[in-house]
Amino acid sequence: MAQQCRQVIALERQAAVLVRAGSTPPPANLTAICADALTWPLPAGITTAVLLMRPCTHLAAYADRLRRAGCRHLITNARWRLGVELIELAAGH
Repeated sequence: MAQQCRQVIALERQAAVLVRAGSTPPPANLTAICADALTWPLPAGITTAVLLMRPCTHLAAYADRLRRAGCRHLITNARWRLGVELIELAAGH
């Protein structure tokens, strides 16, 4: 994703996952943070979010937080048996 985006912020709740991934230096526009996306303060200017978690019982809460932060799109696999989908978060969708 970092090759296609201006900035990528990756949140992971399990520190051990970040440690395993840390063997290769990340691109300059990628920041990995050990945090919970339900409580971590979202940055200004977020346009698109990707939530990879299946199944996710908090999808509505994530989408609501992103919508309130001004995020326009959520790409996710969080809904059971739906594969990857694009959810429009902008008003009027």
